[in-house]
Formats: sequence, C-alpha cells, structure tokens
Amino acid sequence: LYLPHLGQGVTQADLLRCAVEGVYGQSFPRSEEDYRRLSSSGRGELFECLERVGLILEEVIEVTRTMEDYLEKNRSDKHLEEVLFDLRSQMDWLLRKDFLKQAGWQGLQLYPKYFQGMSERVKRVASLPLVKDLEKMDLVHKYLIPWEDAWKTHREDGQLIEVGYLLEAFRLLCLAPNIRMSDGVSEKRLAKECEACGITNYSS
Repeated sequence: LYLPHLGQGVTQADLLRCAVEGVYGQSFPRSEEDYRRLSSSGRGELFECLERVGLILEEVIEVTRTMEDYLEKNRSDKHLEEVLFDLRSQMDWLLRKDFLKQAGWQGLQLYPKYFQGMSERVKRVASLPLVKDLEKMDLVHKYLIPWEDAWKTHREDGQLIEVGYLLEAFRLLCLAPNIRMSDGVSEKRLAKECEACGITNYSS
C-alpha cells in the first residue's frame, strides 16, 4: 500500500531489515543457528515490528499528502515562497533514497514527530505573524545550509546523517515547539556536533 508513494525511498529488503532491528537491535543473525533462532523465537515479534513500520509509513504518507496539497494550493503566494521551499526540501531529505536503511528502526520511530511538526508549523504560519517563522527558519538555516553542502558530497557518511536528524529535532524546537522530543536538543549541542563533522562555516 505505502511503497509506491515513497518512490525509491523504501525497498522490501529495507522493510524487513528495519523490522529485524526492532526485534534484535543491532545483533543481526550471522549464522545458520542464529537464523533458526530468529524463525523459532522471533517470528511473532518480527510480525509486530513489521506492522509498526507499516503504520509509521502510513502516517508519514498521510501527512505528506496534506503537505503536497498545501504546497500546491499556495505555490503562487510570494509571501510563503521561502516557507514552501523549506517544507519541500525537508520532505525531500526525510524521504530520500535509502532513508529507511539509514534511519533504521530507532530513527524511524521519530518520523511521525518530524511530519507532525510540519503540520504544526503550517498551523502556526496561518495564525501567527509570518516574520516569526522566517526568523526561526533563518536560525535553522544557519546550520542547515553548511551541513547540507557537506552531506551532498558525502551522502553515506553516518556522522553527517546523524547531524541531519539532529537538525530535524532542532527544526522542531524552533518551528513547531509543541511537538516535544524526548531527547534534549539545543543550539549549543547542534553546533558541537557540526564542528565534530568539520562544519564551522555557518551561514549568516
């Protein structure tokens, strides 16, 4: 049901791998004996994890469709041009090719909050002065733009990918503060993680 809507972002192998991570963490079966143990003791849990993956992806698709409608409805509004471009860029990164393989089971659990944050942001844009969103967006972009330049030339770099998800959490903090993340995030922490990746040329 959900695979066609996510394009190249998900394969059946990625779905299964993600569910296995949910059952065993990073301890993947390596031997014939391990696989026998998986089929005998983990089958029920594996089904539950596959179901959980499917539910998360369905929720993501539902919000994505709403966002697509919002982008299309407002594409001629020059006042919202920067916001629309930012939302599009955010969705493109979150649903990039191989996103499920890179996010893994733990990372996928946060996807509903990222997309709920988009919906929350749109509501805030409609009810608050636009300048408030633009000011917060500029703060996010201070780190996002140099990170994106680094990531585009090293797309498989695990450390850069982790910083990318930290940026998503920071985006929530700034642009959709009603969506709470369990893991604390701050500008100080983000700057530290960026510097650990060699990113210091922050956008002004």
